[in-house]
Amino acid sequence: MEEFSDQMPSDIQRFPMVPIRDVVIFPYTKVAFKIGRPSSVRALEQAMTGERNIFLATQHDATVDEPSAEQVYAVGTLGRILQAQRQENGQIKVVVEGRERGQSMRVEQDDDGMFYAYVRKITSTDESGYRTDGLLQQIHTLVEQFLRVSPDAYTDALHASLRGISAAQIADSMCSHLRISVEEKQDLLETVSVQERLQKLVDILECPIRFDLISHLFN
Repeated sequence: MEEFSDQMPSDIQRFPMVPIRDVVIFPYTKVAFKIGRPSSVRALEQAMTGERNIFLATQHDATVDEPSAEQVYAVGTLGRILQAQRQENGQIKVVVEGRERGQSMRVEQDDDGMFYAYVRKITSTDESGYRTDGLLQQIHTLVEQFLRVSPDAYTDALHASLRGISAAQIADSMCSHLRISVEEKQDLLETVSVQERLQKLVDILECPIRFDLISHLFN
């Protein structure tokens, strides 16, 4: 854990933070979910008073109603709030666009229980080249095989994922659509190397057991 003085390192910024359950949010994706905890509602409202930027990180255990900072993954996604609509039951339905990976270097709570995270952004390295192109081609082939088996299942979402303008965007969009465990998605989020992330996607899609059940792989 880094020590901070009044002079904050230039590469670390403070954001309102919301711990989220059962969802891992990736860059280059739009996700809708509901916020109900009073502390998270306050974090959302605080973000809305500024540039609508918020740090979203997944809980280790979704059953914990009021997680501590230690019960939330350090690596999450910096997102921008696109929509926020209060529901009749008091919850707020939020649409967030994931922008970039970040790692919380320190987390604080105010007197009302609202989290603030001191976040260092994580930049994926540009790894264009033959190996990246080869991995992307493998993913295209595996997805096409899936669509031949289940032509009506999530076609638009999968095709949209493959139309990403960069390998990083394609990888993160595919990761978001995979119906795998939270732990597996968190591992993909924490994989900074684009090539490693693509390789993990290929391994998931090529797994014989998973491929037999491939119609259940995508949201």
